[in-house]
Amino acid sequence: MIASRLTEMEARQRSAQLTVHSYDVTLDLTDGEGRAAESTFRSRTVVAFSAEGGGTFIDVQPVSLDSVVLNGVALETTIRDGRLVLPGMAADNVLVVDGVFALANEQQGLERTVDPADGEVYFASLMFMAAAQRVFACFDQPDLKAPYTFHITAPSEWEVISNGSVATTEPAAGGAVTRHFTPTAPIPAYITAVLAGPYHRVTDTVEGPDGPIELGLACVRSAAPFLDAERCFRWTKAGFDLFHRMFGYPYPFGKYDQIFGTDAGIGGMENAGAVTLTGGMIFRSAVTDLEHEAVVYTILHELSHMWFGDLVTTAWWQDTWLNEAFATFAGYLAVAEGTEFADAWTTFAQHDKVMALAADQLPSTHPISADVPDLRTALSNFDDITYQKGAAVLRQLVAYVGEEPFEQALRAYFREHAFGNTTLADLLLALEKASGRDLGTWSTQWLQSAQVNTLRPEYEVDADGLLSNFAVVQTAVPEHPVLRDHRLTIGFYSGNERLVRTHQVKVDVSGERTDVGSLIGIPAPAVVIVNDEDLTYAKVRFDPASLAVISRRAGEVEDPLARAVVWTALWDMTRYGELPASTYVEVALAAAGSEEQLTILERLLKNLEYSLSHYLDPSAEAQQSVADTAWTALHETRPGSDHQKLWLRTFARLAGGTSKATELQSLYAGDVVPAGVELDFETRWLLVHSLAAYGLVDRAAIDAELAQDSNVIADLYAATGRALLPTAEAKAAAWELVTTPEGAQGGIKGATARGFWHPAQIELLRPYLAKYFESIDAFWATDDGGEQAWVSTKTLAPSVVDEEVVSRAEEWLALPDRPAMLRRTVEETVYEVRQALRIRRAGG
Repeated sequence: MIASRLTEMEARQRSAQLTVHSYDVTLDLTDGEGRAAESTFRSRTVVAFSAEGGGTFIDVQPVSLDSVVLNGVALETTIRDGRLVLPGMAADNVLVVDGVFALANEQQGLERTVDPADGEVYFASLMFMAAAQRVFACFDQPDLKAPYTFHITAPSEWEVISNGSVATTEPAAGGAVTRHFTPTAPIPAYITAVLAGPYHRVTDTVEGPDGPIELGLACVRSAAPFLDAERCFRWTKAGFDLFHRMFGYPYPFGKYDQIFGTDAGIGGMENAGAVTLTGGMIFRSAVTDLEHEAVVYTILHELSHMWFGDLVTTAWWQDTWLNEAFATFAGYLAVAEGTEFADAWTTFAQHDKVMALAADQLPSTHPISADVPDLRTALSNFDDITYQKGAAVLRQLVAYVGEEPFEQALRAYFREHAFGNTTLADLLLALEKASGRDLGTWSTQWLQSAQVNTLRPEYEVDADGLLSNFAVVQTAVPEHPVLRDHRLTIGFYSGNERLVRTHQVKVDVSGERTDVGSLIGIPAPAVVIVNDEDLTYAKVRFDPASLAVISRRAGEVEDPLARAVVWTALWDMTRYGELPASTYVEVALAAAGSEEQLTILERLLKNLEYSLSHYLDPSAEAQQSVADTAWTALHETRPGSDHQKLWLRTFARLAGGTSKATELQSLYAGDVVPAGVELDFETRWLLVHSLAAYGLVDRAAIDAELAQDSNVIADLYAATGRALLPTAEAKAAAWELVTTPEGAQGGIKGATARGFWHPAQIELLRPYLAKYFESIDAFWATDDGGEQAWVSTKTLAPSVVDEEVVSRAEEWLALPDRPAMLRRTVEETVYEVRQALRIRRAGG
């Protein structure tokens, strides 16, 4: 995704030298005769800036440049590595860059897509992380902010959306129209936006501190019947209300558009006043509340970025977490406090925390606030450490300093740094002033050190059944020995039919052992849960008595968030060999049937599937048992319920390799359909994928399913289905699509890669184990570590458990001079396979 080789040192030098005053950008998205441009577009940039001494460079990646004029003097138009040298600058400068740029066929720069549902053409930009230079000339780094004024020529019947509002229009050649937009507030190039096409757009307003704010929702025309505008507006308004109260600074970008794109790419991009969202968030059939919760979370995550990232922007990418971790935390907070999904923190515990713990225990773990010498390194750090662990640590920070001081600090932070750039030190200073706490040690422990601590209770019980002592013991792995300070709650649970909370205490934990004297004399409970309210980020373990109970009764913990903490702990114990996988499968399968909390059920079922494919020896008996249970649950769960939908997904993914394959085929054919199951768009493709993996449908059947409802999402589903087919021809075709420059691009490439590997196809896929490791250097070299290389290496990484994956990876890792990001991908792949093999050798 990164063509620019900009380093932090170069960015600092350019920032110290330049002050950018304004950009005026003119784009012509037509062919000159009023129709949509086919492969290139014209771009003219006028940038006004001040400079202090010496030459510099501006970032620009055109097809060709017609002219470059600096202060009225024509310059050479030679570009090297995306850099146009600017010599002999004055104190005040005006630069005009006029040229032709390429329309992208992947999500970088300005992408042109055709909706297969109706053949309509759409343009949508993605300027992150340094792709604005593919659309116009700019100083493409986050701390050189300036106001932008866009002038966009497009067909007259199109909707055109940018960061500002349309101020005026005028006729253009061929009956097209040029829209002149209002100037933006000062923003960095990476959050500018250009969208144009026959979008369906609806509007509403929300009341802000300074008056009404116009809200816009847009989507491709073919998706308009499925756009749930009422809910999206309601959720958005709830976010505005909460963030205005919490941040104490009015929304700074005038109007607020949200545009659902033509594909199912990245979840969202926080362009100022013109957020783009994946088209996959518009549902064409009934989905569970979990999917709706994911949509509202993404909407509120991106909305919070209007403050975190857009109003106040990090100076450089090492403080990415200030944007992404805060947006993740603020998104969940807004979901929990402002929408119908009041149990959002349970979802966070079961989804984000699990992802964070897994990533933090990989060899590639890194501090939340990490050194980022260049853009390639920055890209690799947009991961589960930055987002998920960062948000978990922020939740701990709120507990550590207190909610009111935390909000006071944020209000002061936004007031002081509005439209500017900050570093971690700026935020910590605001928090220290508001809370009175010295956060230097806290920052070192939590933000500048990697890995995760383990917390467990230790206690003794006297003859009367009362606690005679109680302590929380903290440990760290030898490679990352930092012990952290934690503010957390300890919960006691007992009961016959349900494990209910009988006592709770909030404590500060530090060092190797923290004695909790206030618990002495309390009756010993059946179960002790450290981190009861999930306030801190740590691995939770149980004392022997509690583990004996939990191993039988995990599903009986009454409080949903505490139950989530328990299940997360049991799964982490399974992943690292402390709990046999067979035990986890037995306990989880027994509890799943009565699990009421949807997000917990989803995680249990996913973990069951992962255990079958990775941790247990390939066994038709184990897979058969889960498939049988899922088929029974499909019939016994309330018809049409979200729980039934989750059981359907598990059944579909597993049944093809069991004696239930006949029922799977009958379900797809519509012959045997449990009450409440709808064979709608999403369900049919779920079944197609499952049948394809086991050779129970062929390519003709996949093409026929696509023909029934051709749209962008269906195209992606079909690509995955074709790659899943267990034939040599299908795998060869998929390999070519993913690994060759002339193959698939963008979303289709990723969808194909996701269907390539399947645990039931290891012998068919074995030749590709060697081929993968022989090819990845070439993938990287030909694409400069860009998006296509990422798909061809990370998404296509072997996801099967086999000794050959380890041996091939070790041979590759022994080779010198491999790009750090590529080496990281291979190290992560082989680590997961080694873990799975160790668990299998131990008997599951």
